[in-house]
Order: sequence, then structure tokens, then C-alpha cells
Amino acid sequence: MLKYALRRLGWLIPLLVIVSVLVFSIVYLMPGDPAVIIAGEGATNEDIENVRHSLGLDKPIYEQYLIWVSRAMKGDFGRSIRTGRPVATEISFRFANTMRLSIVSIVIAAIIGLAAGIVSATRRYSLADNVVMAFAMIGISITPFYLGLMLMLFFSVKLGWFPLMGFTTLGSMILPAITLGARPMAMIARMTRSSMLEIMGKDYILAARAQGLPERLVIFKYDLRNDLNTVITVVGLQFGSLLGGAVITETVFAWPGIGRLAVESIRARDFPVLQASILVIAASFVVINLINVTKKFVISEASKRELSRQWYRFRKRPIAVIGFFIVLIFIVIAFVAPLIAPYDPYATDFKNMLARPSSAHLLGTDELGRDILSRILYGSRISLAIGLAAVGIAMLIGVPLGLIAGYYGRKLDNFIMRTIDILMAFPSILLAIVVVSILGPGLQNTIIAVSVFSVASFARLERGEVLNIKNQEFIEASRALGDGNGWIIYWHILPNTISPLIVWTTLNVSSAILTAAGLGFLGLGAQPPLPEWGAMLAKGREYLLIAPHITTFTGLAILLLALGLNLLGDGLRDILDPRLKE
Repeated sequence: MLKYALRRLGWLIPLLVIVSVLVFSIVYLMPGDPAVIIAGEGATNEDIENVRHSLGLDKPIYEQYLIWVSRAMKGDFGRSIRTGRPVATEISFRFANTMRLSIVSIVIAAIIGLAAGIVSATRRYSLADNVVMAFAMIGISITPFYLGLMLMLFFSVKLGWFPLMGFTTLGSMILPAITLGARPMAMIARMTRSSMLEIMGKDYILAARAQGLPERLVIFKYDLRNDLNTVITVVGLQFGSLLGGAVITETVFAWPGIGRLAVESIRARDFPVLQASILVIAASFVVINLINVTKKFVISEASKRELSRQWYRFRKRPIAVIGFFIVLIFIVIAFVAPLIAPYDPYATDFKNMLARPSSAHLLGTDELGRDILSRILYGSRISLAIGLAAVGIAMLIGVPLGLIAGYYGRKLDNFIMRTIDILMAFPSILLAIVVVSILGPGLQNTIIAVSVFSVASFARLERGEVLNIKNQEFIEASRALGDGNGWIIYWHILPNTISPLIVWTTLNVSSAILTAAGLGFLGLGAQPPLPEWGAMLAKGREYLLIAPHITTFTGLAILLLALGLNLLGDGLRDILDPRLKE
């Protein structure tokens, strides 16, 4: 373990160097000439050349990079194009706010998640267990912008307990912290429950109960204490993910953090701030992940079973069946949307703008009088298309990379995995934002952006499965019979990794849909007038006080689809993972 940790730490400097090169390249990958953009409209050729010379843009690109990185190491990122203030000043203030929010979020998530997991584990299959796990599943499935808007509507607008937006008092931190910490809270609760249930079956726990020790002492002294290592690991991993989630949460609550600053700088083409923001976020993400020394997560190989037995086990899990039917309903809706939609989703009706739900419009209308129900029905086609296409592309790229890395190992494995580390150096939503900023907003580019960060997870999963399989007896027997590497990989190794890939695909489609909705919410995804759910939520936010139905029903659609996919994925995992076999 120590050698592994040292090897991972040894890659810290090279990884940060590669990240800095990618961040520096953003200026040249984004559309437009930086000098023209900085000089502004109406600038003469002479003005543009003066700007180019003053910023060193007329020097060779490698020299520009060395100058930029040397200054960045000293904390000098130049001046903001938009405000004229030193970038380092803005970054330090915003980053401090993001860290405050992240720390409060992870503390809330750890306390509530740990308590919920203990209650759920000690009352297995009870009403309390079902309620806690139901809320945990919702916490994993719900998008932060929808949760944030609903919390604002209820606690700020209706009850007036907390400020609506910004950072004015300590109370203004509560709703953003809950929104940001919802998913980590759910993950901690689920992992605590799972780990405690596993430890409860150990001999020393049974022996402690046999001695007549109080149940509370057994749980807290023997069970929970041995479970803390797992919980601490999960908390550390989730803290790293908060940096990515902060981009959306800070945008929703107008929180003055570094995530919101990155989005603002993309829109304003403020290149110095954009480079500095992404570099700080990515570097922090890399360092946190290395500090955690993350444990390799591998879904175990499922042994081959009869199809009828799998279906029988699946039917024995009501939650999985519910998830299956939720997903099936959305798939059917996507196919038959033109037949069941009551109105044309693009048709405007200025006489019925922002109309509340009624018999004429069951879910109301939007700011242009368009029927919300029709747009949600058509939006299911866009969300499913993005999710399935993005994950399909990621599988086609990630799975072969994982197969090659795991089977051949050595230098090839090292090269592929270090490349994957570069992708994983960026939080998923931030990486997607950067890709879309380079390619431009739109449906196709959203699919590409979402697929990019999914490649890494498929490659890592497949590599882990291959490492578990490639030295087993049936593989050695195949080699002894003279089978080539290609034959072994295609006919023996790949089929034995299908089960975890099915589970991971289901869960990744959910993540892809949520990420695509997040891009749409930020105005970087599928563009109007397409009825994309994230964009609909963003527009609905402008009319939250007078037409909350736009946000409410659109967010529910996203929640239900993601929830169905996650429930289905959990059910498939229960069937295909032999460790969970009853």
C-alpha cells in the first residue's frame, strides 16, 4: 500500500504539469483571436497588435507557456479583462468562499449521512430503513439546480427563513450547503449502511452479542468503530467531488465562489480569469484525490447464471422493478411523444403566457405560452438521446482502452492510465463545460462533452476487471492451447466483464443526463427553442415567483428519470454481483 501511495504521489508533479498545459491551451482552443477579443469592438489593427505585443501573444507558444506558468507559480495570473483587477485577488476571494461552502457541506453531509446510515443498518428492512434509503436514492438522483431552486422557493420565498441569493449572512450559507451536500450525504448514508451490515455478520460481533453486551455498545464500540475507515474514505472522496458540484450550486444561489467565477469568465471571454479558475480547481481536485489515495473500485465479476434465475431474482426486488418501469415509461414517452403531446412544443401563444396548470394546459405554460407538458414529453427524447449516445461513445472508447491496459500491462498500461488520470483531474461538470466552450454549445457538442469524462470511468472499470480475470485458470488453459491474445481478449475476457459493464452503463446514463441538464441550465447545452430540460429550468428560474410550475414539473421529470435509472442500476447490481447473492 505504501509503494502504491508513493507511486501515486510521484505522479503529482507530472500530472499538474500536464493539467497546466491543457489549461493554458484553452485560450487557443476557444473560438476567436484572444487579442481581438481583449482589444474589444471597434479596435483598429494597430490596437490589436499592441494588445498582442503587451500580452506576449506574438511570441512562440512554448515561450508564452513558460512565461505564464512561471508567473502562475508566483501567484501572478495577470489582470482580469472584465474588471481590470489582479486575477489573483479575485481568485483568492472566490476560492476561499468555495472552500467555506464545501467544508460546511461535507460536515453536514457527514453528520446526517452517518446518522442516517446507522439508523438504516440497525433497523434493516424496517420502515425507517426504507425511508432513509428512499431519501438517499433521491439525493443521488436529484440535480443540484432543481433541489436548490425548490429549497429557495420553499424556505426563502414562502417561509422567508433564509436569504434568497448571495452571501450576506451565515444563514445564506445553509441552503447552498444543503444543496451541494445532498449527493455526498446520500452516498455516505448508503456506504455506512452497507459497511455496517457487512460487519454485523462478523464473528466478533456475534460473540459480543452472545456475551450479553448492550446492543448500543455493540453497534458503536465494535461495529461503527470498524466501519469508520470506510466512512472516512467515502467522505474524502465526496469532498473532492464538491469542487465540481460547486459550479452549478454557486450559479443557482449567486454564490461568490470560484465555480461561478469560471462560468462567468467563459461567457465574458475573460481568458486570464478563466485559466486561473480552472487551474486552481483542477489542481485542488488532483491534490485531494491523491491525498485520499483512492481505493480501486471494482464491481466484482458476476458468475454465469441461467437467464430465468436472473429474472426471478430481479422480480424479487420491488425497487428494481419500479426503476425498470420508470425507465420503460420514459422510453415509451420518447418514442410516442408526437402522438401523445397535446400541443406543438414550439408553438407560442402570447395570450396564455405563464398560465398556471388548468384543464387546457395540465402543467401550465411558459413565458412564450408554450405548453409545459408537451415540452417535457419532447424533452425526454433529447435527454435520453444525450445520455445513451454519450455513454455509448464512452464505452466504445473506454472499454478497449481498459482491455488493452489491463491485459498487456507495463508501459502501455502506465501510459493509458496516466492519460486517464489527466481526464480525471477535472471534475466532470467542469470538464464538460470546458469542452463545450471549445466546441460551442449545441446538442451534438453536448454529447461529445458528456462522453469525454465518461471514458475514464469505463476504462478504469474494465482494466480492474481484466486484472482480476487474466491470470485465472481458464485463461491460462486457453494460452496453453495456443490461442492468441486477440482471441483470448475477445472470447474469454470481454464476455466475463459484461455484467459489471451493464451495471455501470445504467448508472452512467443517469450521470450523463444530469450533467447534460446542468450544461443546459448554464446555457451551454442544447440551445433554444429545443425543449431541453436543463434550459427549461434555467428559463423557469426567471419566473420562479410568478410561475413556479415551470421549474417544479421540469425538475420532477429529471428527478424521475434519474431515479429510475439508479433504481434499475441497483437492481442489476444485486443480481449480477455474487457478493450480494441471498
